[in-house]
Amino acid sequence: MTKGLSKEQIEQFGAEGYLKLDRQFDEKEVAIMRAESERIFADSSLADIANLRAYTRNTLSGEPVIDRFDPVRDLSPQFDALSRDKRMIAAAADLLGEDVLLFKDKLIAKFPGVCGYSLHQDFAYWQGVGIPAEDIITAYISIDKAGADNGAMELFLGYHDIVFNRPGKMDDIEEDRIDTSNALLLETEPGDVVFFHTLVPHRSGPNRSDRHRRYLYFSYSPARHGDLYDRYYETYRERRLRELPGDLRDRAYFR
Repeated sequence: MTKGLSKEQIEQFGAEGYLKLDRQFDEKEVAIMRAESERIFADSSLADIANLRAYTRNTLSGEPVIDRFDPVRDLSPQFDALSRDKRMIAAAADLLGEDVLLFKDKLIAKFPGVCGYSLHQDFAYWQGVGIPAEDIITAYISIDKAGADNGAMELFLGYHDIVFNRPGKMDDIEEDRIDTSNALLLETEPGDVVFFHTLVPHRSGPNRSDRHRRYLYFSYSPARHGDLYDRYYETYRERRLRELPGDLRDRAYFR
């Protein structure tokens, strides 16, 4: 990746809205990511449903568990370094065709027995920053082996020039609006990196295995728009606070 993407890779991304790059991080680097993930989720001061950066998702039996931290790079010097890693920055810049800055970041740890995410476009949740959908690109690093059994991401190609959500609404996509029979299951190995356009519809199934499925996400935007990171997270925290039930809102914090 540090040598730059090929013309064919850039053209594939333009045509399909995604690009998978195998084994960009080695076993030692992945082991550090795994250890940092475990440390963060084990920290009781962070893993609290009143913490605005901690998200809950239900298990298959209906029990809520924390499965996501958003943002995450400020919790880990190692994750912060990865957000600025030349392998990530250079590829994002090649795909957007210009210099980039970090827009947002998160860590999702889909533990065994945890449900997946419904069909959506990321832009539905990011439109408030006021830049076009084509100016945001997301990459995730696969920390664990991911497949159908533990809820790997599914992409639906051919839709990355369509905005499905209503303006100003943070909607998921009704599945009858697209052809769900052509789902592309992104099976990945630890250290693989996947880039995808912010309008590519995607979802993930539940983790029915006994293995974790952890992804570390970094999203980037063109540097010409300026640094959007703080602007986004200011409104993000306000929205998260509104989403909390009243009893949690009274003791909400961001750490």
